[in-house]
This record gives sequence, structure tokens and C-alpha cells, in this order.
Amino acid sequence: MMLPNDSAPAESDSSAGAQSADAPERESRSASTRGAGPAAVVALVLFLLLPVFYVLSIGPVVWLFSTGRMEARTAAALQKFYYPLEFFHDQAPTLAAPVEWYAELWRVESPPVTLQSYPPSSPIANPTPAIPSAPTSDAPATGND
Repeated sequence: MMLPNDSAPAESDSSAGAQSADAPERESRSASTRGAGPAAVVALVLFLLLPVFYVLSIGPVVWLFSTGRMEARTAAALQKFYYPLEFFHDQAPTLAAPVEWYAELWRVESPPVTLQSYPPSSPIANPTPAIPSAPTSDAPATGND
């Protein structure tokens, strides 16, 4: 007949030795996973936000193109860069409408500036030369000589 006190110390001695051997390994594992926690969260956030930033970046490109501040060579390179967006735009009409709406927010359609659009008394419509021209010798002299 065994008493509960007799068997308990024997089990605790063998399990205590196993726990003490596993303790450094467990501490090193927890230390390595603790450091990866914030980095993993940052990586996950960037991974999820990168496609959003990619789609939203079309807006400033539309603005640059519509204002004439983009060279043709740059526009050709960006057309290749945004090909996946164009592909999904063509394949998924439900995604096309929000992307088109967003791009239209950035499009600038400035009216052409002409001299006729200003009032006749405007200095832009009737510019005066900065330096008045001097009379030439061929021109008749006016005045009381």
C-alpha cells in the first residue's frame, strides 16, 4: 500500500528535473518570439496597406498628367507600372466605377486662357510695353522748334 505522500515526491523530483532542463529552452523561445511580435505586426500592416497605397497613388499621377507636368517617357513607364490596375479595371466593372471616380477627383481641366476672356480695360488685355519706343529719324518730328 502506498501513501499519497510517498509517490508525490518521486513524481515531483522527476518532473522538476525535466522542467529545469526545459526552462532555458522555453525562455529562449519566448524571448525570440517576443521580439518578432511588433515586427510581424508592422510587416502585416504594410502587406495589407501596400495594395491600398498602390491604387490610391493613381490620383497624383492623374493630376501630374492632366496639368501637363509629366513627360511622355514618364507617362509610358507609369502605364506599365499601372498595368495591373488597368487589367482589373477592365475585368471587374464593379471595381472600375470607384477607381474612375477617384481618378476624376484628381483630374484638372483648366480652361484655356485667352485675351478675349478678360475685360477690355484689363492690363492683360491691353499690355503696355515696358520701355516706350523712341521716335526714329524717319518719323516726322512733332513739337515747336
